[in-house]
This record gives sequence, structure tokens and C-alpha cells, in this order.
Amino acid sequence: MKLAEALEQLKAIKTKAEETRKIANSGVKIQEGDTLGLTCADAIDEFNTLTKSYEDLLKKINRANQTVVDKKTGVTLSDLLVERDTQSYRVRMLDDIIRDATTSEFRLGRNEIRTILTIDVNKYRALRDEISENYRILNSRIQQMNWTIEISVDV
Repeated sequence: MKLAEALEQLKAIKTKAEETRKIANSGVKIQEGDTLGLTCADAIDEFNTLTKSYEDLLKKINRANQTVVDKKTGVTLSDLLVERDTQSYRVRMLDDIIRDATTSEFRLGRNEIRTILTIDVNKYRALRDEISENYRILNSRIQQMNWTIEISVDV
């Protein structure tokens, strides 16, 4: 199975486990005379089976991420994922700064306190755009690798 397929399967298992968790929670109390399609105990059993499958698959994916090396950079896929997440975090921080700096202030009169910018917004936009471009390139490389890496999955 390709790593990308395993990631899709992991997502499906997590979604199903979340649905099962909600079923278990909703079955804790019911109105007198109602019946459940799935008892709370059955839902917990199914949830435990799903989370075990999730855990096993995630471990295999993580092992693949730690052992596969990007031929272009010589960096493990795991390290590339960390780099991508860090770049995403930086972009979000810069987006927040830019949004706060460019949001208009509402002043009722001339006597109210006036604010001034302490940053060069265009400089931060350029930095955000540069990091965003690097993120897109890195993410594309990761996605390509995900479709070429074979992992053994018995889930």
C-alpha cells in the first residue's frame, strides 16, 4: 500500500472512531421505553477495536516517515513534515500580525487615542509570501513522496 493510501485509511479510521465515540456518549442515557441500535458497551468495544487499528497503522506510517529519505535533500520524511508544520505555523503568525496591523480602527472623535503602526506591513507580507511559497514547494514534495513510498499494512 502507498503511504498516501495509508494516510487516507488512517483518516477514515479516525472519523469512524469519532462517530463511534459519539454513539457511545449518546447511549449513556435514553428515555424509558427507547431502544439503542448500538449499546454503549458495544460502542466502546468497537471504539477500542478502531483505536487499536489506528494505533497500529499510525506506528507503521511513523516508521516509514523516519526511515524514508528524500533523494533531493537527504532529509527524512519525518523531518520534512516537521519543517512543513513549522513553516505553516510561521505563516499563521505573520497572517495574524498583518491582519492586526491592517484592521481599521473606529474612532468616534478627535479626542480619542490614535494608534500608529510599529511595523512595515509590506515587509511582513513579503516574508509571509516567501515562507508560503516554500511551504507549497515542500508540501508538494511530501505529497509526491507519499505516492511513491510502499508500506506494509495488515489493517
